[in-house]
Amino acid sequence: MVAWLKSRAETREKEKRSLADQVQELDIQIQKDIDDAALKADKLAAKEAESTIGDAFEQDGLLAAALVRRFPYSTQKQIELTDLKHKKTAEEERRQCGERRKASDACSQVCNAIRSRIHSNGA
Repeated sequence: MVAWLKSRAETREKEKRSLADQVQELDIQIQKDIDDAALKADKLAAKEAESTIGDAFEQDGLLAAALVRRFPYSTQKQIELTDLKHKKTAEEERRQCGERRKASDACSQVCNAIRSRIHSNGA
């Protein structure tokens, strides 16, 4: 009877360790999946940023910095919001202006990085 209880306890202990190992493996796999998803999201965001910046630049790249235009908020035209159609138009124009401003800021950052690389390579 004692031998049987001891055998049963050992079997349960082995099962417990096996389940703990499986849980640990699943945790590792879940973390890997999370890391992979984050990496894919970062790559997608970088790809979208590159396409936005690429649209703002000409083929030459280095001379494109002079062509970057800024759209400050103070120069946006003010639209009289008299009905829903005008309100939607104004919201769309503000959104587009904000996107152009973001693209312009991103282009400026890239231009500054290019300039600093040129200066550091030339020095």
